Order: sequence, then C-alpha cells, then structure tokens
Amino acid sequence: MTGVFIAIIMQGLLSALMITRRNKKTFFFLFFYLLVVCSDFLFEMFLYNYFEQSTRYIEIIPSSFRLLKGPLLFLFTHQLVGKPINSRFYPLFFLPFFLCFFANVIALSNLFFDDEISANILRVHAFIFKQYYFYWYGFVCLSLFQLNRYYDTGSSAFNAYKLFLSYLCITLVLYRLAYLGGIDKDLLRVINNYSFFIQFALLVNLSLRSTQLSKVAVAEVDLGSKEKYQYSPLSKEEQNRIATLVHSYLKSGTAYIEEEFSLHSLAMAIGFSKHQVSQVITDTMQSNFYELVNTYRLELFLHKLDLDPSLSVSDLSYQVGFKSRTTFYKYFKSKVGLTPSEYKGQLKGRLEKTEVFS
Repeated sequence: MTGVFIAIIMQGLLSALMITRRNKKTFFFLFFYLLVVCSDFLFEMFLYNYFEQSTRYIEIIPSSFRLLKGPLLFLFTHQLVGKPINSRFYPLFFLPFFLCFFANVIALSNLFFDDEISANILRVHAFIFKQYYFYWYGFVCLSLFQLNRYYDTGSSAFNAYKLFLSYLCITLVLYRLAYLGGIDKDLLRVINNYSFFIQFALLVNLSLRSTQLSKVAVAEVDLGSKEKYQYSPLSKEEQNRIATLVHSYLKSGTAYIEEEFSLHSLAMAIGFSKHQVSQVITDTMQSNFYELVNTYRLELFLHKLDLDPSLSVSDLSYQVGFKSRTTFYKYFKSKVGLTPSEYKGQLKGRLEKTEVFS
C-alpha cells in the first residue's frame, strides 16, 4: 500500500509540474487541485504507516484536503469559460476544509497524547464525511453543467476538460454503487487509488491541448502590430481555425456582455494564449478585441430591439454590455448610420405599416 501511495504522490507532483510549466496562470486552480490530491494521499500514507499499516484510522480520521477538490475544480471551470468568481467569495468555498482541518488537528492530538479520540470529534467527522460523496459529486456536476452552458465543440480545451469531468462523474457513481453493494472497502480503496493515475493523465492531456504557447515571447515587447507577431509560429490554417473558434464561442453564448469579459477570458475559453488570439483578431479578422466584442454586443442589441421595439434603449444597451451611454450612442451611429432613437422610430414605423396591411 505504501508503494502505491508513493507512486500516486510522485505522479501527481510530476503532473502538477508539467501543468505549471505550460501555463501557470491559466492552470492555477488545477495546479493546486493536484497538490491537494498529493496532500490527501500523503496524509493517508502517514496514518497507514504510523498505525502499523492499518487502514482503520484512514476511515476514522479522513483527510480534510479532499474537501478542497470540488471547489478548486469549480473555480477552474468558471475561469475556463471566462466567468471567474470574485475572490471575496473564496472563503465560503473553503470553509468546510478549514472546519475539518481543525477537527483533524484535535483528533490527532487526542491520539498522540491520550490514545483516544474525543467522541465529539468522531461525531463531527462522521457527519462531515457522511455528506462528502454528495459534496464532491455535486461540485463535479456543477462544473460539468457550467462547462456545457458555454461548451464549444471546436475547442480542444473544452473537449479535454469535459472528458476529465465525465470520467470523474462515472467513477464516482460506480464507486458509490459498489460501496452500497457491499464490496470490500479495502478493495474499493485500492481501485480508487489506481483511478487517480488516469485522472493525472487526463489533466496533463488538458494542459497540452489548451496552452499551445509559443516559445518565442515576442508579444512581451511593445512593438507595432506587424513587428509584434512577425516571429509567431502560427500558420495561416491555424489563424483561420482560431478565428473560427472565436466567432463560434461568441455566437454560442453571451459571455461578452459581462463587464469582466476580457481578451484573457476569451483566450482561455478557446484554449489558446491571449497573444495568439490577439494576433488573429488583428491580422486575420482585421479588428481589435474591443471592436469585436462591441460588434457582438450591437448585434444582440439589434436582435432584442427587433423582437420588442418597446424596450428602453438605455436599459437594453446596458444589458448587452455597454456600460457607457456616450460610447454606445457613438458606436451605434458609426455602425448603423442612425441614432438609437431614430432606428427605434423607423422600426416602430415599419411595424405599424405591417399591421395596417395585414
């Protein structure tokens, strides 16, 4: 058993190293997910060896680290789809971990000094980990739900991450059914331990498909557009593919109406670096990020107004992502050739004529 623990920990650390070397900022939460998994197994290995290679105390004092896995995957999912959660809410996600960690410290102190764990602590552990399966499975399902809401079938990053989450869902359901079916707990633990090797492989696959970063850091230099990307390895076919992914992502959802939507959010969502996406928007799409986003916001505005001309121009412009009334009016006039009020008036006139002749 100790050998399996060591193998899992080493493989987890190696996977974390590979992920953080590819793109530390993008995979920040996944990096910590892997560290948490390693910490979980390290704690179990300590209990197993300290108490004469018995799994009894692994069940009595479950690792608190596993309570971090669900929140970390959920936070990563929101980051991947371009809707990062505000950091002020992080403590709420990690509160169960801190409560259980505190209980574990007390339990271990009882064991080391009194050779007996407090009955109250045992009750706390029993309550927390009786709900753990639903807690963990719930976060995985929520992550899968969020991913599917903004899912882009052309994005290798989304495909790879969906495969990983689907694998987690399937293994969790099978584990629960086997547990309820009365299969030996030690056998289930061994099977569950080996399943982590597949998890690590799927996460490394995700990082390899998502980053595709250039080794030439040309974009860090403040040059003109042509100079900035002249050493980029992107072929014409790759540029066209990225352009297609950009349009597909923006058309498939409304992430662009959010105030925090950025070039970085878009790049993570389609699985490329923000410098590559910026290059494609500039050179292939002959635009810039803000112009592109405003184009989609304007299209959504026109679509909603066409459906219901009675809507307030100011309210609707804010709903589709324009936070400045002046900016919206100037942009609308430059693209449509009319002010929003004039366009709305013409739209109402056409509808009234249609009603007369119908």
